[in-house]
Amino acid sequence: MKLKIFILVFFLVVIAGLSVLTFYKIQNNTSDIEYSMSLKKDPVDFLDYISSKETLKVESGTYFFKVLDEKDMVFTKIHKISDDEYMILGYRNGENHIYFIEKSGEIINKFFIESGNTRFYDFINYDDYILLVGEKDKKNYYLSVSSKTGEKLWSKTDNTAGRFNVVKKIQEGFVMAGYKVNEYKNQAYISEINIQGQIVWSDTSGREGNEEYSDLMIASDGYICIGNSDSNPEKLSKAIVARYSKDGIKIFEDEYGMSIYNVYPVSAFIDENYNLYFSGYVAPDDQTTWRTFIAKTVSSLEVNGKLDFEFFETKAIQNLSRITEIKYINQNIYSIGFSVDKWPDYDGFIRIMGKNGTYISQGIYGTSTEERFYSFENTSDNSLIIVGYQKNDKNVVNPIIIKTDSKGLIPGYHKQ
Repeated sequence: MKLKIFILVFFLVVIAGLSVLTFYKIQNNTSDIEYSMSLKKDPVDFLDYISSKETLKVESGTYFFKVLDEKDMVFTKIHKISDDEYMILGYRNGENHIYFIEKSGEIINKFFIESGNTRFYDFINYDDYILLVGEKDKKNYYLSVSSKTGEKLWSKTDNTAGRFNVVKKIQEGFVMAGYKVNEYKNQAYISEINIQGQIVWSDTSGREGNEEYSDLMIASDGYICIGNSDSNPEKLSKAIVARYSKDGIKIFEDEYGMSIYNVYPVSAFIDENYNLYFSGYVAPDDQTTWRTFIAKTVSSLEVNGKLDFEFFETKAIQNLSRITEIKYINQNIYSIGFSVDKWPDYDGFIRIMGKNGTYISQGIYGTSTEERFYSFENTSDNSLIIVGYQKNDKNVVNPIIIKTDSKGLIPGYHKQ
C-alpha cells in the first residue's frame, strides 16, 4: 500500500513540475512567430505533454519564421559578421539596401546604398567598411561604403559590359569573379583589387560560347572558380572549374556536363581535405523541369588533366527544384533552395548530407503562399539563419528571415 502511495505522489510531482513549461506566441511586424519558455503554470495532461509537438520545440532550440513589413523587398544574401550579428543584402525596385540583424532576427540597423541601373550580388564586411560587387549600367561594378552610415567612399565601373557575382577577402585586398562581355558573348572573369580598389591583376577567358564564374573559393595555393559554359558542340550549359595561382595565372580548367541536361553550378566550398564541393541545378533545354545536384571532386581536383569526382548526384525535390547555396558546417553538407510541386506555390527546402553524400535529413517548408530561400548562415547555437522572400495571395512581396532549431528544422512549417 505504501509503495502505491509513493508512486502516486511521485507521478503528481512530475506533472506539477512539467506544467511549468508552456509556450507563448510573439507577434511582430506582419508575421513574427517565435516559440520560447514561460514560467506560467497551466495544468497539462502528462500523456499530452510527452507527445506534444510544442515540447519538441524547446528540446530542439528556439526558432522563428519572420515576414517583414518591407513591401517589394527581397533578401538575396546574408553574411555573418560575429557570433550574434549578421548583414543582409536587400533589393527592391532598383534600390540596394543593407540590413544588420541579431541572431534573434531583430533589425538593429539598415541603410540605403544605391539605386538606378545598379544591382549588387555579393558583399563583404571588413574593418568598418563594406565592399559590394555587381553591375552598374550592365558593366562590372564595385563600391566601398562605411558600415556605420552607408556613406560612399569609392567605386569603380569597368568600361566593358559584365558583372561580378562574388567577392572574397584576402590579406592584401579582394578577389572578385563573374563575367565580361566580349564580342556579344560572356567570358569568365576574375580580378584581384587592393584595399583602395585598384586592379592588381585580372584574367578573362572564354571560347566560342558564353562562360561565367558564379562562385570562387580561396585555396592554400590560390583560387578555385566554378561556373558554367556552353562552349561545346551540343551548346548545352556545362559546369566549369578553374584553378588560379595567387598572382592570377590559370593553372587548370575543365568542364563537366550531361548528355541531355544543362548544368548550372551556383555555390561551392572546399573541405579540410581539399575536396571541392559544388551545387546548383540541372535542367533540359526546354526548362520544363529542374532538379538539384551536388558534386564532390577528388582532393587533387583533377586526374591527368580532367576533373575527377567522388560523386556527382542529381535529385528531384518536387517537380522543380534548385539549390541556391551550399555550406560546410560541422563536417556536413548543408544546402538550401526552393522547389515547387504545383505552380506557383514555391516552398523553401533544407537538406543536410554527410561528406560522402549520404542523406541525413531533408525538409520542405512554407505556408499556403510562395516562399523562396536564397541564402543562409549558421549560428552559435547550431541553428541556421535563412533569408529570402514571401509572396502572398495578393502578389505582395515581403522579405523573410527564418531561424531553424538546432536540428536544422522549422517545426510548424514542414510540408514534406
